[in-house]
Amino acid sequence: MIPILYEPSETSFDHNGIGVLSDCLKCAVTCERNGSYTLNLEYPVKGNYAEYLLPNYIIKALANDTDRPQLFRVYAVNNTLRGTKAVKANHISYDLIGRPVRPYSAASAALALAGIESNAVIPTGFTFETDIVSSTGYQIETPRSARNILGGSEGSLIDTYGGELYFDNFRVIWESRIGEDNGVSIRYGKNLLSLDQELDSSYSCNGIFPFWYKENDGLVMPSAPSRIDWAYGYNHYSTVDMSSDFETMPTAAQLSTAAAALVPTMLAPEQTIDVSFVALHQLKEYETLAALEKVALGDTVQVIYKVMTDREKFIVMAYTGVSMLDWGVFHERVEKLMGRPVFTHEFALSL
Repeated sequence: MIPILYEPSETSFDHNGIGVLSDCLKCAVTCERNGSYTLNLEYPVKGNYAEYLLPNYIIKALANDTDRPQLFRVYAVNNTLRGTKAVKANHISYDLIGRPVRPYSAASAALALAGIESNAVIPTGFTFETDIVSSTGYQIETPRSARNILGGSEGSLIDTYGGELYFDNFRVIWESRIGEDNGVSIRYGKNLLSLDQELDSSYSCNGIFPFWYKENDGLVMPSAPSRIDWAYGYNHYSTVDMSSDFETMPTAAQLSTAAAALVPTMLAPEQTIDVSFVALHQLKEYETLAALEKVALGDTVQVIYKVMTDREKFIVMAYTGVSMLDWGVFHERVEKLMGRPVFTHEFALSL
């Protein structure tokens, strides 16, 4: 799909607006799970609609394999020495940053979500849906933006209840989990083009010093951190605020027990893989299986690749939850995905 440009105040998007950006040079969409959702576009300064590529204008473009075209509002335009305009836009859901919400409380997750619209200073213009079932109460004590309440900050709905956000233009869907496992595999010798694997120990530790604090009740903390031995020969502790894990004041022993259960999950470095691959569903020989070869945000994908060392060759099979997608708007395909392996198995072969 070729991107289409609209006026900032446009409310109907079933027409070609100001015009179709057919002379656009590049256009890509990046979407992160519970994170950023952005469009980057490059356009010639002498292009047909260059004068309208300004902040607050709206661009409609395909953002993935499964959704209808999405809307993005321009927030920055840079004129480059190459004679082009570099345009940056956020998904239309970022308009919720400009929708203030009064303080409110709610008795459940569903009512907490509904409270955004019912307590908004002005109508948000969005609809809100959820499948999250929780009777835990929710409260905000000062005015906040609707987008801030949804996620990305302490005390947000995602921070309080968990789950994942999915945006479809003016629809906000908050689900326990987005994505599916359709049996898609990306493997060496089939459709894998490139793969980068990273291990990051920035947040790894072998001990936790927990605390609980409420203004009216004071501070609770144990006398010593909870720790276990690990392979690196030194101790590294994280200080963890567990105030939201206990509704009432815990004992120091209860804090230590909770911390001890958390430590094993923080030992290993965080692993991510970036994968570029051939979109098989666009090939004629896969046309009958096209629906099963598409990859969407949150999907589980099997990635199989080779690792060579001086002594051994490994075939690594990783089941990866897709946490970020780079989408090529013109080619209508996923250019790259990033995921964190949820299961990994290695087959060692002798050289």
